[in-house]
Amino acid sequence: MNSFQQINDSASKMELEAWDWIVRLDGDEPLSDEEKQQLSAWVKQSPEHKKMLCKHSAFWMDDRIAQTVLSASSTSQQTTKQPFTLFGAPSLAVLTMCFVVLIAGYFIQTPTSNQTQAIASYTTNIGEYKTVSLQDGTKVILNSNSKILVNYQDDSRNIWLVEGEAHFKVSKNHNRPFYVVAANSRIRVIGTAFTVDYSNTDNVEVEVTEGQVSLALTEPLKKTADFHNKNNAAKNTELALMSAGDFVSIDSSIAADTPASSIATSVARLSKEELQNRQAWQQGEMVFNGESLAFVISQVERYTALDIDLADQQLAELRVGGRFKINQIEFLLTSLQNNFDLEVRRLGKYKVIISRNKEK
Repeated sequence: MNSFQQINDSASKMELEAWDWIVRLDGDEPLSDEEKQQLSAWVKQSPEHKKMLCKHSAFWMDDRIAQTVLSASSTSQQTTKQPFTLFGAPSLAVLTMCFVVLIAGYFIQTPTSNQTQAIASYTTNIGEYKTVSLQDGTKVILNSNSKILVNYQDDSRNIWLVEGEAHFKVSKNHNRPFYVVAANSRIRVIGTAFTVDYSNTDNVEVEVTEGQVSLALTEPLKKTADFHNKNNAAKNTELALMSAGDFVSIDSSIAADTPASSIATSVARLSKEELQNRQAWQQGEMVFNGESLAFVISQVERYTALDIDLADQQLAELRVGGRFKINQIEFLLTSLQNNFDLEVRRLGKYKVIISRNKEK
């Protein structure tokens, strides 16, 4: 889905539970026997549970989910085992009919226990990037000048991107959803790979490299104490389901209760080259393909202590292309001077002025 979908902000507990089951059914791994029993018990609690599960299944309109459900074991107390079904009839056609209704929902887990664990902090300095291995096998690559807080609980894995940028390669665990909060944006996954960029505090950028993520608005975290149980308690406005290759930029000043339909920003599809270029920092590179000189300067300043000014603001729109090593900024500045008829002057150790070359 490449556009924001408006949803009902007053989602009930039943709706949240139904949506969580849909997410589990869509996972790469089949439900465990215990999960199948739990699903069967949940469906049998009320006819409304059946309707709600059907209602929320439109996002995952494929036969794989139906087959997963139909092939699961029944938790009935009957002596003879019967095929596991949600609606009483083991028919793919019956289940598929549920997929005709398109509606969004909230991604939030129903906690069974919430034992608070110690919050871990990971940071990088300017010009540094590092890979962090979390306790569940999830890999996090932190870009320059970044900070995350990690709060793993019994039923959820929670990350607060306080500043900077991070790429997440999430280990799958259906019983412990993985959340990342940055400013007013929250990403929820079971197991996938994606990047969140909050280096510019005016917006939060999200790009998905593998699998799918759920994007939502939430109340920004203000202090570490707010981080405990935040994802369980927050009222989130669901915006979109993003797939591999999708990119979005969210205005960080948008309130959590803003209707999704009123947000002008939409999810965009990146080409393979665009996605690779945006991920190049993980290999220690900056790749530009016609970006403005102003943007190039912002990236140089991101990785160094340099303060770069343009003597002529018209130069800001000069288009630049090339591949540069992050640890070879002097080569980039020399390239600008030699290939774009510019003059690069240093005023002290960290001050740089870029102007038009007056010598023709």
